[in-house]
Amino acid sequence: MDSIPGNIGNLSKLEELYLGHNNFTGVLPKTLFNISSLRILKAGRNMLSGGLPWDMCKNTENLEVLSLFRNFLSGHIPSTMSYCQSLQILNLEHNNIHGRIPADIWNTSSLQSLYLWTNNLTGKLDLSSGNSSILTTLTLGINGFYGSLPNDLGFRYPNLEFLQLNDNKLTGEIPSTLSHCTAFLYMDLNSNNFTGGVPADIWNVSSLQYLSLSNNSLTGELPLASSNLSALQTFDVFGNGFSGSLPQDLCFRYPFLDWLNLQRNQFYGPIPSSISHCSAIGTIDLSENKFTGSLPSVMGRNLSMLQNLVLAENKFTGLVPPSIGNMSNLWMLDLSQNQLSGKIPPELAQLPNLDGFSLRENQMNGEIPAELGRLASIGRLYLQSNQLTGKIPPSIFNISTLHELDLSRNQLSGEILAEQGQSARIEKLHLKSNNLTGKIPSFIFNLTTLQELTLSMNQLVGIVPPVSGS
Repeated sequence: MDSIPGNIGNLSKLEELYLGHNNFTGVLPKTLFNISSLRILKAGRNMLSGGLPWDMCKNTENLEVLSLFRNFLSGHIPSTMSYCQSLQILNLEHNNIHGRIPADIWNTSSLQSLYLWTNNLTGKLDLSSGNSSILTTLTLGINGFYGSLPNDLGFRYPNLEFLQLNDNKLTGEIPSTLSHCTAFLYMDLNSNNFTGGVPADIWNVSSLQYLSLSNNSLTGELPLASSNLSALQTFDVFGNGFSGSLPQDLCFRYPFLDWLNLQRNQFYGPIPSSISHCSAIGTIDLSENKFTGSLPSVMGRNLSMLQNLVLAENKFTGLVPPSIGNMSNLWMLDLSQNQLSGKIPPELAQLPNLDGFSLRENQMNGEIPAELGRLASIGRLYLQSNQLTGKIPPSIFNISTLHELDLSRNQLSGEILAEQGQSARIEKLHLKSNNLTGKIPSFIFNLTTLQELTLSMNQLVGIVPPVSGS
């Protein structure tokens, strides 16, 4: 691993320099910034350190692109950066740069894209001092900025397309003038301290594809049934005080939706049957709300792209739809802490990629389907606190990927049996509070991966096996 040679500055006619995706170390040679003809300097994804020269713009009046992302740069952004009057793209993402953003940078007349995401920048974010009709991209997330956004933000930066301010300490309300950014595509304000509601005009920005407002203190009823966000792909409002219901035409109104996260709010009402038409969706998380009603019987009919279905901690009733077994890419299925009843559909065994399945704390009854032993990828199976009866299917203990199994607090009976050559590598096994009988089976003694075992409040006899590591 070597540094960039200092004599590179002797290339007096150099216009474009591409050094990205290498293993360069050391500091950027100051001589680079003496090349007056240099227009493009890209050295991202290296191991460069040190700071930027304070007078870097003195001789680089033609510099248009400076991209140094994913290095180990430190120090401050030079206060003279605004003298780079031809600069269009400044990308310093994923470094260790600290201090404040120089105030004059907002008045760099040529600046189109400013990438400062994931640094150690601090101070009050003052976007009211700028006035750029050409700025399209602003990423300032994962820093330590505080302050509020100016009410006229959308008037100052009317061509803004990409706004990323997540994981800061910003406060105040979301400016309604953002709706004047007619080409707006991406807005990420998550993990701040924004308050108030979402301005009504935001719901009419038909170009918006990504909207993340999670982990704030926002409130109000969201007009999901009347918005014009027809291009929306990601909608994430996790951890606020929003309310409202899902419209009957949810998947027709938002045909490109691929991520829906409403977790930990106050949403209510049923899941519309049109959910089955969200054919591109990969994640649905409605957990920790006040949703009611039964799950649509057609729920899994066309959701072959769905990977995460999380409906926990609501008030859903009725049966678990067998059609969920058609969600061939499903990885996580969490229906816990509802009021679901009936039998576990054996069709769920058709989910080849299922890693986590939870039905805990419902009112499920009947026997555990033996077909669940065909879940070849399952790692976590939680069926505790239901009204399940009958024997534990021996095939469950033959799932080689299974490492957590909780069947406690049911009405299971009979002996604990395993099929010949059981291959489970269980780490946590919880069977307490059932009606299990007979001896503790010898295969449990051979679970060398076992870390937690609870068999209390049954009718078992024999010796409790030692737990590895205890």
